Amino acid sequence: MFACCSTPEDVAEVTDVTAKISGTSEQQVPGPDVSVEADGKKDPPQAEGGVFTAEIERGEGGFGLSLDFLNEVLDADRQDYCMVTKVTPGGAVDTWNSANAGKNQILVNDRILEVDGKRGSSKSLQDTIKAAQKVTLTLQHAKENTATIRQAETGPLGIDISYSDNGRSLIMTKVKEGPVNDWNIANPSAAIQSGDRITAVNGKTGEPAELLEMLKAASGEIVLKALTWESGK
Repeated sequence: MFACCSTPEDVAEVTDVTAKISGTSEQQVPGPDVSVEADGKKDPPQAEGGVFTAEIERGEGGFGLSLDFLNEVLDADRQDYCMVTKVTPGGAVDTWNSANAGKNQILVNDRILEVDGKRGSSKSLQDTIKAAQKVTLTLQHAKENTATIRQAETGPLGIDISYSDNGRSLIMTKVKEGPVNDWNIANPSAAIQSGDRITAVNGKTGEPAELLEMLKAASGEIVLKALTWESGK
């Protein structure tokens, strides 16, 4: 049974679409282009868990950074974050990366933890960046986990899913009772959690809508690859 509704999104010219499938819900969320320049003179320290800071000054073409953000609440103990989806060649962030080769480069799939030392919802962080001339970003590199989920033929996975139609992954917004939660309990070091991004289903990648169809069609043993981020909710 599918249900679908749409409402206009005031941040980007994208329509939100929601549906439910076999106990898993998904939503398209806009992933607007946010612009970020770097003087490249500083060498911020790299912290544990892939966390680092970058001081970026807006260039003529903006920041040269694309982000996606989530307009819904994650599990109670999880915070949603902006994720980097593109670094524009020749842009301010690209300039930062050239000056920080091999150390604190801003990469696709990094998430933004703070802007100018402040946390907030993913949309509020994005809005702060959009309005700024210069920002100090606290970011975190992603790592990849592989989870082997065993699902009954008629049972749900027990997860809620959202996705950005310009992204390359499915965003897990909630983990409920079910096979995914069972995996997490049995494999805490390889858990996939609310806010993580599913990038492959049974070894296959694709656009978010394609990944969703793969997830809907899968049963029995399902191998999921997901981007996750260490230490931090």
